[in-house]
Amino acid sequence: MWINMLEVGHNRSRKSSIFNMIEWIGASEWFDAEIEEAEKAPPPTKRGVPRKRLATIILIKYMKEAYGITEIEATGTLAFKNSEDCPSFMDSAKVEKKFFDARRLRLNVVIQRGRILRRLVQATHLGILFDENIWKYIKSGQEHVNRLAETFQADPRKMKLLSILDEQVELLAKEGRPNLSSLFDSLETNSLISSEEVSNLRTEYGLEEEPVSQLCLEAAINRVVEEIGHVLGKSIVGDQDCIMINGTGELSCGMFNRLRSRAWLKNWDIAAALEMADKSPSVRHYLSIPFHKEDINGKIMPISNPLRGWRKKIDDWRAEVENDIERQQVYICPLNVSANHFTLLEINEETKMIYHYDSMASPGIRQRKKKSSLVGRAIEAEFRHLGFKYAEAPTPQQEDSWSCGLMVIRNAKRRMNGLAVGGWHDRVNPDRVIRDIVGDCQVFLANGALQPSPLSKKRKRIVEDLQDDIEQPSRSSKRLRDITKDS
Repeated sequence: MWINMLEVGHNRSRKSSIFNMIEWIGASEWFDAEIEEAEKAPPPTKRGVPRKRLATIILIKYMKEAYGITEIEATGTLAFKNSEDCPSFMDSAKVEKKFFDARRLRLNVVIQRGRILRRLVQATHLGILFDENIWKYIKSGQEHVNRLAETFQADPRKMKLLSILDEQVELLAKEGRPNLSSLFDSLETNSLISSEEVSNLRTEYGLEEEPVSQLCLEAAINRVVEEIGHVLGKSIVGDQDCIMINGTGELSCGMFNRLRSRAWLKNWDIAAALEMADKSPSVRHYLSIPFHKEDINGKIMPISNPLRGWRKKIDDWRAEVENDIERQQVYICPLNVSANHFTLLEINEETKMIYHYDSMASPGIRQRKKKSSLVGRAIEAEFRHLGFKYAEAPTPQQEDSWSCGLMVIRNAKRRMNGLAVGGWHDRVNPDRVIRDIVGDCQVFLANGALQPSPLSKKRKRIVEDLQDDIEQPSRSSKRLRDITKDS
């Protein structure tokens, strides 16, 4: 059985290498047990002396049984019981003995590798099979393997990781695939990687749609609010309280109640989240730009030339680095369309593209039947001089009416780090985005980057000057709160 199994395993693709290694471990254990049993009553040599080296004798015995070989003839060929028993790697019922010897040598190598793997697994965990250097390990000598095992045993974090991977190896063997969701949960629970890294892994492997523990999420929000209260010197933090992000941006504490209640985010909530997000040095992000405003009668009216102010700012940024051809910039900006929906705009100098990410795109946009849109026309009016192509980029679609702000934050954070957003049919659980935002707050609190200092008069003037001639909200201006108080 083991001989045939090893033959099949040899012909598998590299994808199945872990299956092969598991088989090698089992085969080596079986083979060593056969040797141990044979040593109790070793067969005699021609001189009647008990044989000492039994491995080759036992291997040849089982190879003959597996291949249906009756004898190895003096001419150097193999005789089979019948031609149907001839293995696929042999062309006829009479073949050169060298093929048999080559197979025997290869099986010897496999069994030896199985012994090395057994030693590693016994000294560490079965999860060692997932190590990226496992092939180097199994080709090394026993002494090196012993030192390697000692190295793993001396590192508790590595041993914990390998124990977590045990379950994944077992799932792979029994069900044909690991459970990445449970793996990521275990990594986070045991504090082996950060929540942000777990979130990135879930995104990369398409696991963003999975639910989040509501108790854990609520507890995390409460901890952040409590810590902000300590920074502000308040036992109770209200919606009107604010805290500064690195002395430049303002975070409204009302955001946490909006996150709790799954309410529509405000413009300054998005700005604060992007201010705390990791980003490449080549990324410039701007404040949310409204495409519509509400008049005194409550009617939603379009704003003329909504992107004019951002175009001027981008021109200024480009002028700063115009002599540095290697500093290609990426410009990110949230948009507020129809006064009730956030989308994201990206201008990418490297790809010479302008991307619009809409988590509630119309069927015409998703099916590429609609060629023109409100945002597309505004882009054409303000950025034609760049000569970039415009695209309604595939974007995961929200399944509710309130999480567009969270989707903008999620998409912006990914694009600011050069990561793909996903496709039209990918799903994102907004609670995972909430958890990421709360996680960023925890990091900034731990680093002392959230402080109670109010905006200086100079900073207020700078923020207000960014508005230029458009009705653009600012995370610190009174105009923003007036415009969005009923949104």
